[in-house]
Amino acid sequence: MALISDWKKELAKHLPGGKPEDFEVLVARMDYGMNDEDPVEKFPFYSKFNLNVAKFITGDQATRMGTTRFSEELVRVYYKKADDMRGYLTAKESLAMWWKQFLDSQE
Repeated sequence: MALISDWKKELAKHLPGGKPEDFEVLVARMDYGMNDEDPVEKFPFYSKFNLNVAKFITGDQATRMGTTRFSEELVRVYYKKADDMRGYLTAKESLAMWWKQFLDSQE
């Protein structure tokens, strides 16, 4: 929660006359309901050679399926002053620059 209030303060700095309460930041965690566990290991697979028997596979057997990350977070930022189009556009540009700087600082 402190991170979100820090983000709001940082966003407000980039908007002339902006205040942290002008923004709403929502973070949605998407993890298949399994946190950081591999969902593939919990899902039975069937072979085209034996349709009646389901088998569970391990992570190393499923490497061709893609990722080793099983959760991610979606961050949404809303600017509350809908009637202030200039402020909205400034906030949108500032958010894009700030987000790029934030991501670069995480590497």
